[in-house]
Amino acid sequence: LPPQYEFSPETEHTFLQRSDYQVVPSEVAESLIANAEAQARSITLQTQALEKSPALIEYEKVKKWDGKLPNTFISGGAANTLFQLK
Repeated sequence: LPPQYEFSPETEHTFLQRSDYQVVPSEVAESLIANAEAQARSITLQTQALEKSPALIEYEKVKKWDGKLPNTFISGGAANTLFQLK
């Protein structure tokens, strides 16, 4: 093991004596790893799609918009003034 993962004999003995730890079967571990890799690949592909098509971001905004206009506005000035639009 790398140095950061080495434990003293007392710590290792205490860990091995505990009854509440679980050993993950290799099939489960492999499934978890495959799932994580698939999610990472999905995120990468989504990022690449967004980089190629900025209009896709606007499309997603429109799909999620509930049709209501904002009822507050924050000015971009130094005071950052908050206005009620109602």
